[in-house]
Amino acid sequence: MVTVGSEEKHAITIMVSLANDGTLLPFQAIYQGKTAASQPSKNAPHYQDAIAAGFLFESSKTSTYWSTQEMMRTFITNILHPYFQHTKV
Repeated sequence: MVTVGSEEKHAITIMVSLANDGTLLPFQAIYQGKTAASQPSKNAPHYQDAIAAGFLFESSKTSTYWSTQEMMRTFITNILHPYFQHTKV
């Protein structure tokens, strides 16, 4: 007997932001877990390209992959604020 949909599944939260001028800001990816072991390997294909583009890979430090107030703060500090500063210049 074969059960459809019983394979192992993983989920993450991706914070996607678009500025009024149409600029797509870097993504913030939130993974369930307490350590970087739950995130993509630094040796994964294109990992360094994503980091260079400003993407954030973060562990939620909880039993879920949902955004928390701490995750929102890192988003503002590391993605939103630098975008505003660059735009003002």
